[in-house]
Amino acid sequence: SIQYQGVDSICFDFNSTIAEATSIMRTIITKTDMSTIELSYIEKEYDAGAFGGVGPTFPVYMDSSVGAMATNDFTIDHPCDSVYVMKRCFRLGGLSPCPPAEKIPVFILSTKKKEDNSSCIAQGIQTANKENGPLDFMTLPRKAKNPCPSLSTGGSGSGGGSG
Repeated sequence: SIQYQGVDSICFDFNSTIAEATSIMRTIITKTDMSTIELSYIEKEYDAGAFGGVGPTFPVYMDSSVGAMATNDFTIDHPCDSVYVMKRCFRLGGLSPCPPAEKIPVFILSTKKKEDNSSCIAQGIQTANKENGPLDFMTLPRKAKNPCPSLSTGGSGSGGGSG
């Protein structure tokens, strides 16, 4: 959870495209000073609940990756209508493999700006711990007034965990 220190909220926004099962996936990270970093990827569902994507290594160009990063997103649970439990693997250059499953960050996401059903979050944490073993969860402050700026849809990340 050190990588999320200084982060207020994370917004994942999936917008469909005309290509079948393909979306533009935007990740908006709001820092505790309310500055934002936006990352955009093209993602395609390649299996039920599994998505592969590619985009730039913004905000830092990395020569070792030729400036490209691949993502693999896996939906591991959907405990309530508004809550999803996902894993996200970043692969620099798109060639490096995902780390072992227990090292991949887990996110509990809500399609609401702030999830009000704590039992859904608790169920998501239980699933994540079952999937990965005991995790060190961090709840993000979520003080940003609009964690998904200029978005009409999307989910706001309520926390992340890694083994």
